[in-house]
Amino acid sequence: MRLRFITIWATLALLVMASGTWVLGQETNTQRVIKIWLDMDAWTQVNLLKQLNNHGVSKHWSFQAAAPGESFEYQIHLEASVTQYPVGNYGSIPGHDSSVTVYDSTGKNMFSFTRPGRWTEKGASDAAAKEIIKRLAVVIGK
Repeated sequence: MRLRFITIWATLALLVMASGTWVLGQETNTQRVIKIWLDMDAWTQVNLLKQLNNHGVSKHWSFQAAAPGESFEYQIHLEASVTQYPVGNYGSIPGHDSSVTVYDSTGKNMFSFTRPGRWTEKGASDAAAKEIIKRLAVVIGK
């Protein structure tokens, strides 16, 4: 009789702990939608938004571009440029650079950085997206 009583209570305790973990797990995995204003050319907007969403998954973030006149949390300004990098006595090769500045919704400069020397423009915007995610995590506190 005593063994049956302990078995029942142990089973109930395990069920409560398992359901508590599941409920807590659900709360921490909610997706946060971050509205952003993208200040760059159309091709770079599409590519950067795609890369932000790809890299934001690890933080449970989803990025949406704000339409004109719509409110947003952050404004991202990205300037892409091509720089010639010397290669010994063989001349030079083009490298794509990206300079990013991120502002909050009031226009306050949150952070800025440059990611130089990528092989392609897509590579430069991918590096920029990774750095934006990393720095936003510090700003947001996640």
